[in-house]
Amino acid sequence: MKYLFILFFSLVSVLPSIGYGQIGVSNEHTQGLSFAEKVFDFGKIPQGKPVQHRFQVINIASHDLTINNVHASCGCTTPEWSHNAIPAGGKSEINVGYNSATVGNFEKTITVQYGNGGDTQVISIKGTVWPIPEGPAPFNQAIATLKTIKQ
Repeated sequence: MKYLFILFFSLVSVLPSIGYGQIGVSNEHTQGLSFAEKVFDFGKIPQGKPVQHRFQVINIASHDLTINNVHASCGCTTPEWSHNAIPAGGKSEINVGYNSATVGNFEKTITVQYGNGGDTQVISIKGTVWPIPEGPAPFNQAIATLKTIKQ
């Protein structure tokens, strides 16, 4: 019975420290860059009207970091970024464009690769593209009457 108590006490005291150690290690790898926002919602946009959003990036590491690559999940999304090193505590931007050619809801991911170890973070854009009318607006008699009165 005594041995069971010692074994139980040992496991209870050791397991929490193992869990916390793992959390600390995983956080260190993701703390090189910080984003003011990780998701941007364009809301409703008309079909065929390209839109852009600038994601603010902050280097929270204690050394300079370079964004090595930014890859979008789809060809309809185009990221642009500076290839210059971001100094410790410095800021940069990633400009993400979306062509809005397809009607409907969309959500696109953009993977940002940085640092010497190839660390990555994911940001995303989303919204709804609504179709533009195929023809001109229908005739409006009230507006036509106003135009004739004004002349």
